[in-house]
Amino acid sequence: MKDMMVDLNEKYALTVCKEVCYRAKKKALKILKGLHQEHCARLRSCLVELQRVDPIRNFKLDIKANKNSYVFSALYVGFSGLRKGFLVEARPVICMDVCFLTTMLTSALLSAIGRDGNDQMFPISWVVVEGENEATWSWFLKILFDDLGIKDGLGLTIISDQQKMPGERFVKFVSGGVAAGNATRSSKSGKNVSQSVL
Repeated sequence: MKDMMVDLNEKYALTVCKEVCYRAKKKALKILKGLHQEHCARLRSCLVELQRVDPIRNFKLDIKANKNSYVFSALYVGFSGLRKGFLVEARPVICMDVCFLTTMLTSALLSAIGRDGNDQMFPISWVVVEGENEATWSWFLKILFDDLGIKDGLGLTIISDQQKMPGERFVKFVSGGVAAGNATRSSKSGKNVSQSVL
């Protein structure tokens, strides 16, 4: 707020208190971000346009009914070109990661990233969800594996920090119930810890 007060004083010779600056900032953010309902109302029209541009894509919008309104739950984005590029050219490695979106509405961006022949990152798909938990990871992975045609996970390496989906359940999910293999995770000390998952 001090910067705003100084700028107003230098540029316009105005002296304002902090309360005025806070109200002005709040009003400006509301104008810039728009109302939450307006943004959610535009999601369906955005999906229709994406489907028009990429007819063999996979986009999923999950909305929950709440009394008199609808509440955004999740949005899966899977472009056909990225899917085809991963299946044809990339290495059989999928890195799962999360990024927390610190906006007016707290949410999380879950992503699946592959590795191409030059060992560079290759985005496969992503999903925006209300928060990171086992249910949202399961929803994302189910759609991702259906999208990529992954049945048993053989020959595929999946890298994850496994914070919200512990190793045993993660491997069972990937292999469709036939869970055998090794999961490597990082411990709090930063060292890699291997564990057998049977």
